[in-house]
Amino acid sequence: MLSVLIPVYNHFVKALVHDLHQQLTKEAVPFEIILGDDASDIQYSRTNEELAELQNNIIYFKADQNLGRSKMRNLLASRAQFDYLLFIDCDANIKEHNYISNYLKAIEKYKSSSCFLVNGGVAYRKEKPASDYRLRWRYGIHREQILAEIREKNPYKSFTPFNVLISKSVFSILTFDESITSYGNEDTLFGNELQKKNIPIFHINNALYHDGLEPNQLFLKKTEIAIDNLIKLWQQEKIDATFIRNNRLFATYIYCRKRKILLGGIKFFFLIFSSLLKRLLAKVPSLFWFDVYKLGYLVYKSSNGLVKELNFQRKAIMFYFSFITVSAASIILTKSVAFNEAPPISPPSIAGCEKSSSAFWALQLPPYRI
Repeated sequence: MLSVLIPVYNHFVKALVHDLHQQLTKEAVPFEIILGDDASDIQYSRTNEELAELQNNIIYFKADQNLGRSKMRNLLASRAQFDYLLFIDCDANIKEHNYISNYLKAIEKYKSSSCFLVNGGVAYRKEKPASDYRLRWRYGIHREQILAEIREKNPYKSFTPFNVLISKSVFSILTFDESITSYGNEDTLFGNELQKKNIPIFHINNALYHDGLEPNQLFLKKTEIAIDNLIKLWQQEKIDATFIRNNRLFATYIYCRKRKILLGGIKFFFLIFSSLLKRLLAKVPSLFWFDVYKLGYLVYKSSNGLVKELNFQRKAIMFYFSFITVSAASIILTKSVAFNEAPPISPPSIAGCEKSSSAFWALQLPPYRI
């Protein structure tokens, strides 16, 4: 019936596994809980391994070396014995007493589809964490904690493997891209492939708490890594029109890249203020300035970080110029970018992007609610 698959890395999962086991036992369905340890430190692996010895239907294995999130998820799916796979991240915790029951009802409702996914959603606790953790908390509250009724309007954009039920047959068609070994965007790419293959994603209100909040500085670092992955995907021509429609940051970047003056101002603004922005975000968790930082970092890194020495006069001129352009960029950053229908195309290389008219689609910029 149900295989619960939990990729684990440097996290204690005793409370999560205990609650899941209790609910599954109550429902009296065939089940297994598989913990895939991605080469965690010994203090975590020892404690988590003991769970398999204490309770039935719990399986634990540990990789010899860190595989990355995509490869570990594929490995867990290959080891599962049941037809329905419930992926849960290791830093999640149960929110509702009927969590498993809700997914069993969803299976009954959608099982006529040979391949499907059911996304339960993400929740964050109402209590404010310590100030050093509030950037990740605010981002989660305002960008990730979304009701199913809203997620259904753009079902693939809202895909996340944090808390998702997947029929095992999906993995005979599609797997997570194992070339992505570091943090970020493997879920976006998987959701993009689901959409291209017309595999349906259904959304329900069955959230888990995301309790694995990172300190502000670490969250910024992980965001940079995710953007680095985004650039690699673009260079490898794995980003197409569908992907861009579902990724607000990259859609904004494409929009700005067509306008070289705007792009130059953003880059110069980032060069001057990136260190200041990082220090500011570490103290004041502003999502607006977080968006500005992400766009600036993407613009800067996509040009390979090349910096020319500027004399004092040129710096002064560009300083004022950057304020004008970043103001324009900030308007874009607070909009959602919707693309008109366009036939699938292969994206051009970054170097030739601004010269290719086929890379840009007619843009509409309705208000984006933060």
